[in-house]
Amino acid sequence: MIQDKEKRLEMYKKIELLEYEILELPRPDKVIFLHLPYELGD
Repeated sequence: MIQDKEKRLEMYKKIELLEYEILELPRPDKVIFLHLPYELGD
């Protein structure tokens, strides 16, 4: 994990460029986050 906030944001921008500009993947319409306590993740 990248601790420095500026470096982390830069990495996010690079990933976005790769996914949506270079690979031309479609952008999602919605994002759904699912939460599960780690105790139940076995």
